[in-house]
Amino acid sequence: YRIASYAENHFYDCYEVVAKDRSEALVTFVQVLGRPNQKGRLIHIPGLDPERTYRVEGEDLTLTGGTLERAGLFVQDLHGDFRSKLIHIVAVDGE
Repeated sequence: YRIASYAENHFYDCYEVVAKDRSEALVTFVQVLGRPNQKGRLIHIPGLDPERTYRVEGEDLTLTGGTLERAGLFVQDLHGDFRSKLIHIVAVDGE
């Protein structure tokens, strides 16, 4: 999935790859140009099962696929240009 395009928003790119069984997703967030006083961005994560519960690796955060798609996931500002973050999302029941 292409979540956001630098060519369209002029600040960041965001891509996502989802497993066929929708048990996990890998999101690549690239902040091409940082903005002063930017707290972060809300990105909506499509393609996950809306009824399943997912854990965001490296963070103490557990949300349903529906919440990740509709409400989104907050990504903190990365402070600077050309910074990136890899976000791994795993189904809780898939362990």
